[in-house]
Amino acid sequence: MKSLGGALLLLALLPANADARTFVLKADGSGDVPTFQAAVDSMTEDGDHRDTLLVMPGTYNEAVHIDAVGKPDVIICPSGPLATTVRSMRLSTDRAVGALDVSGLGVDSLVAELRANAIRFADCRFRGPIDYA
Repeated sequence: MKSLGGALLLLALLPANADARTFVLKADGSGDVPTFQAAVDSMTEDGDHRDTLLVMPGTYNEAVHIDAVGKPDVIICPSGPLATTVRSMRLSTDRAVGALDVSGLGVDSLVAELRANAIRFADCRFRGPIDYA
């Protein structure tokens, strides 16, 4: 519960924008979106605001692809990387863009096809292979 309070405080400190949205993802599919990939796909490709994905604890047995072009968004996992895991993640961008910030996520397998500082990770844990293309 302490971690959730910290995440909510972080959300409160993010710059407010009327167009920015927050999605809640739950492992049982009962959140605002049914899957991790559906949540990523729902995030707006508009560089003028930052959508936020608040990921609740659980194991997300998915191969998630995040194309960072035009997605200066935030993914927050308040329970941390030991409690919140995605099976596979592929991050890609063909140009330097506004950053995608990811915090508190455990990733079993990561493929990163990036240029510049397009993705920032904080308090994340990578358990398996990491491939930088």
